[in-house]
Formats: sequence, structure tokens, C-alpha cells
Amino acid sequence: MTRSEIALTGRDQLVPLLETAIVRITLGVLFLVPLVFPIAQEGHPFSELKVLVLHLGMLLVAVLWLWQLVLKSQTGDRGSETAESFRILTWLGRNPARWAVLAMVVMWLAQAISTSLSPLPAISFFGGDEQFRGNSLYDSFALLVVFLVIVVKFRTGERLEQAAWVLIGSATIAAAYGIAQHFGWDPLGGRTSGRVLASFGNTINFSAYLGMALPVTIAISLRKSGADRKLLVLLGLALALQLAGMWFSESRGPFVGAASALTLLFAGIALIRSRSDLVQSAVVLGIGVLGAILLTLLPTSQRSQGLTAALSIGSEISNIGTGATSSDGGGGLQGRLQNWRNTLEIAKGWDFPDEESGAKSLVRPVFGLGPEMFSYSYPLVGDPHPDRHFTAHPHNYALQVLIGQGWLGFLLLVSSTLLILAAAWFAVRRLRSATDQLPAIDWILIAFSAALIGKIVESQVGVARVSDLTMTFALAGGIVAVSELVNRSFPAEFQETRSTTSGIAISRQSAFGLAIAGAVVSTILASYLIVSWDVRRFSASLDITFAPRAADGTVELSGLVGAQENAPERKNFTFQLANLYFIAAKNAWQDGRADDAHGLAFAARGLLVEFEKRNPYERETQLALAKTSSTLVDWGFTQYSDEMHARYLKLAELFPTYPSLVSTSATALAKVGDNAMAIELAERAIATESETKPWSVAWYAKGAALINLKLFDEAIEAFNTAIEKEPESGSARLAHGALAFIYRQRGETELAELHTKEAGG
Repeated sequence: MTRSEIALTGRDQLVPLLETAIVRITLGVLFLVPLVFPIAQEGHPFSELKVLVLHLGMLLVAVLWLWQLVLKSQTGDRGSETAESFRILTWLGRNPARWAVLAMVVMWLAQAISTSLSPLPAISFFGGDEQFRGNSLYDSFALLVVFLVIVVKFRTGERLEQAAWVLIGSATIAAAYGIAQHFGWDPLGGRTSGRVLASFGNTINFSAYLGMALPVTIAISLRKSGADRKLLVLLGLALALQLAGMWFSESRGPFVGAASALTLLFAGIALIRSRSDLVQSAVVLGIGVLGAILLTLLPTSQRSQGLTAALSIGSEISNIGTGATSSDGGGGLQGRLQNWRNTLEIAKGWDFPDEESGAKSLVRPVFGLGPEMFSYSYPLVGDPHPDRHFTAHPHNYALQVLIGQGWLGFLLLVSSTLLILAAAWFAVRRLRSATDQLPAIDWILIAFSAALIGKIVESQVGVARVSDLTMTFALAGGIVAVSELVNRSFPAEFQETRSTTSGIAISRQSAFGLAIAGAVVSTILASYLIVSWDVRRFSASLDITFAPRAADGTVELSGLVGAQENAPERKNFTFQLANLYFIAAKNAWQDGRADDAHGLAFAARGLLVEFEKRNPYERETQLALAKTSSTLVDWGFTQYSDEMHARYLKLAELFPTYPSLVSTSATALAKVGDNAMAIELAERAIATESETKPWSVAWYAKGAALINLKLFDEAIEAFNTAIEKEPESGSARLAHGALAFIYRQRGETELAELHTKEAGG
């Protein structure tokens, strides 16, 4: 055997090994993402391990896939000088599944353009809010790889069935964990009260994932002809756990999604399977429902509100259009509707905290504000908030895409979804009319389609995260893959159309050179992303986990400093460290060590300023910097007065729909002497009282500014109003103190003493 023949044989052996690795890594990612979470919660966002597994697994899959293509390009016809040309229109033909694949790829490319145009490209690429992972370009790339690898590598009944078992297994394990939480046993997360979260960190994501598993758990009993009684019982028990876990989650949106999925599942079985198969599926459902009822009836100190949540769905729907309202971010459908209306207001003007160039503002409707930018625009248009509840997501996946990626991204999302569902429908229709049945894959088509549609229904009111988005994209890819299997078995309907467009034909040697160059560059880029971002940030979390601790269990300063230096973009680390410095500064000031107090406060300020450079619109950062400057001014460091003025003014400009922040800013501006602006901000907050609640702090701020302007009669009126609005509030006590000052100046001793007493001395 010649050397070239030996090399060719080695390549031939390596290609299937890479194939096996790609498939197994993908299945491992699908299994682990919903289940992994940090047991040691301190220092770890709940979704950190999920994102780490997703990124690491899918980047590895992408790199292995590229190298496999390189090897395949050298194992073809060695005598051919020219690579076969590829005609995209010929490949697409009239096949909706293939058009769906194209739409998904183009949607990600459009998201890449949106990211490049984003006001904060780094945040749009990597993500800003660690609790709502799944919307950044990096996350979207990993999800796209999940979709594509299922489409291309899982085009066999065996592999699609493996994916189905992964969904069933992970959902059943998560459900069992959630049930254990409900009954007061959680040795891992310590969560034994309230609605169960299982391994998801959020009840909606947990319940939505179970909703996808329900139809697959039932349908997999049809994988072989004839009923296997033991398998039916096992699947029924798994279904019982899933149903009980969903019931204990008390999530109404997933309830509706699951009901939709099960309805479509049995409709699909009735369309293409026999009556005995329908009965068999009903038996599995019956066992599951009976088992779930028994689990919910077991005695426990934690009372389930599942029935209340389910019964309230009807009233939520019937209240639409009655004029009932809910504060932004409030629970229920009314809160969602208000949220959606305000989100659509963003899509009318595409407002953002900073002014943009004319060119960027022109393309905003097309490409959106950029991924992860929703939370910075929403406070500019939302209804006034009665509290400081922060709306970080529109509670609708399509609207999230609309704001982040514009109308182009929205239309591509809708198009790809409709194309996938069309591919499923055409495949079902062909299976129903065919004389030759495909029992090994028809149940997969029905189950995956029902699960995906149920998830689509749920996502209209839910908050999709990587924990459930990963399997959602896998199900979409599975529908495309099984529809291609059906097309292969019945090739007449979707024959590829002829195209007059010439494909690109290049020499095989050139093609190999381009392929290997792309594989090398992709390997380097993937390695850089994993090491510089995912591994580095996870290492910082481990610094916190294994850091020395004080007697009360808190992390010692050295461990927190090391973690923050390793991952300064992590808000949690920066804020914890800045807070420690600031507390130490206050203690130093109380002990009379002014220089130490200033140094520690300045250290806290420095950390926040560095974080602000990466994200100048983040609410907690701006509020913390404003409070820091205000404290320094209170301590007599008047050189920070201008900064204090600018920061509180910026806070009011960034969050005009938060009367509490606007009122606080008004008070601060009165303190530094900008009385006109203080009164203007106070009146802005006061104007929202009919929609929110009384704002004693705003009336106090207005009165303080009026005192500065020597308008004492108007100030007395404002302070009395502050007291009337919220008599027991801190602002009311401050108003009493201000009134005592005014009456003392006027020589009205009796009134001054009365208000001094009410102010607490």
C-alpha cells in the first residue's frame, strides 16, 4: 500500500469518528443544558453552567464539523479536477424545509449586522443580563449550530429517536427534582418553598420544558408496532412525574402550551395512525394523569396553587378589553398586554438613551436596536412604574426579536417558523396518503411538531432562555430532518427545480485550500472565545466558590478582589466589591477617619466607573454612582457636587418612567441648588400619581427647592401635601423637619416644636 493510500485510509476512518463525536456531543449538550446549575449559588448566575455547556459543546461541534468537511473533500473522486458546482435555487426547489434552513441562517446573519450597529456591540455580542441568556449573538450562534447539526446529522430514525429519549430523560429527571422541592427536599439548591424551579432557575422555563416533553413521552410508545406493556407503564410513570412537576410550577402560559401540544399530538395520531395506536397513546396519558393526581394529593406543608392557576386562565382571557390594568412586569395576561403595547411603542420611534447619527437611525426599523438593548429603551416608553420593578423582557419571544433585530429579524423569524410548520404539514399529508407507512419516523414528526407548536404558544407570554431554547431549536431541526426523510421516501412532490443560474465551480485543490483555511481560522476563533470569555468567567466564579470565608460564611475580601479582577464585566462581582468598600468607607467616616473614608469611597467609585464604561445605561450602576457622589458631598467633599448633579440628572433622563428615581433625582438636585430642575422633576413624578401611587418624596423635593428659592408659603404647602400623601414615610418625617425649620425661622415656636417632635427630633 502506498503512502497516499495509507493517508486516504486514515482519512476514511477519521470521518466516521468525527461523525460519532458530533452526534454524541450534541446529545450531551441537549441533555445537560436543562439539568446543570451551580450548586454553590454564590458567585454563579443560575444560567452560567448552562451557557458554558452550550457554548463549549456547540463551538466544538462546529469545529469538528468543519474539519470533517475538509477530510471529506479529499476522500471523493481523486481523478476529478473540478469540484461540483452548487446551485442554491436548485437545492432549495419548492421544499419548505430547505427554505426554512436558509431563513434561519439569514436571520443569524441579519442579527450579526444588528450587533455591529448596536449602541453597545460588546453587550449585544456577549450578552448583558446574565439572568436572561439566549438573546445575544454568541448565544444565537450556538443555538443555530444546534438547529443545523440536527438538520444535517440526525437524518435517520435512530438518531432522531435518541434525541427524543434525551428530551424525555432530562425532563423526567428535572420533574422529579421539582417534585422533591415541592415536598421539602432539595439537598442541592436549598429551594423548598414557593413555586418549584427544579434545575431551571425559573418556574416558567421549567414548566415550558416539561410541556415540550409531554407529547414526545406519549408518542415514543408508537416507535414499534404492537404494544409493549412494560414500556407503556414506564412511559406513563415518566409522564406522571412531568405532569406533576408542571402542576407544582403553577405556570399558566405553559399550561396552555402543553394543552395545545397534547391536542395536536392526538390529532396527528388520528390522522396517520390506527385506532389502536390512538388507544395506546390514550393509555399512556391515562396512566400519567392518574399518577400525577396521586402525587398532587400526597400530604405536604407546601400547598400547591396549580388548580388556582389553571382556573384563572379563563378569567385572564375574559378580562381582555375590560379596561383592567396591571403595572409593567406584573403577573397575568393584563400585565403582558400592557408590556406588549409599550414594546410596540419602541418599534414606532426606536428611542434610545443617547442620540444617534442619521444613518443609524434610518436603519433601526430594518435591523433594530441590537440584541440585548430592549432593557435600555423600554424605560423611555413604558407606563409609569409604582415601584422599582425593572422590565427586562417583553414576555414575548417574537417581540424580543423585533426590538433587537428589527422588522427584518422579525419577518425572518416568522417566515422560518411558518416554513418549518409547512414542512411538517406537507410531510403529515404525504404520510397519510401514502400506501407504504413509515412507522419508524412518523411518530417523531407528530411528536416534534406538537411539542414545537406548544412551545410557540407558550413563548407568546413567556421568557425564553437557553434552558428551554436549546431544545426548542433542536425540535425545529428535528422536524426539518424528518421531513427530509419523508421526502426521500416519497420524492415525487418536492423535486428540485431546474435553475439557469450557474453554480460556482472551482478546482478541487482550491476548494481544499479554502476549506482548510476556514477550518483553521474557525478553530482559532472558537478556542479564543472559549478561553477568553467562557472559561475565564467560569474561573472567576470558582474564585468565589473556593475563596476563604469569614466566620459568618461571607467571602473574604481577597477572594472577591481576585474574582472581580478576573471578570470585571460581571456586574455581580463589581457590585459586591464596591459595596464592601463603601460599607468600610461609612464605618471609617463614623470612626472619624475622613481620609480613609474618602479613599475607600473613591475605590468603590472607581470600580463602578470602570463598569460604566462598558455599560453606561445600566440602572443599578447609575444609581450606585449617584449615591456615592451624594454621600461624598454629604461628607463635605464639595468637589463632587457637579458630578452628583450630572449623575442624578442622567438617572432621571435614563428612567423617566420610574417616578421613584425621578423623585430621588429631584431631591438631589435641590440639595446642590438646581432648584428649577428639581421642581420640574418633582412635578413629573407628581403627574404620575393617578397611574401609580402618591409620591411623598416628590412633594418633599419640591418643597426643598422652594425653600431654597425663599418661597416659604409654597414650600409649606408642598411639605404638608407630602405628609398627607404618605404620613408614615421617611419623606413625611423629612417634611416635618423642614416645616419645623420654616416655623422656627418665622418665630412660630409652638408649630416648630410640634413638627420637630413629628420628625423624630
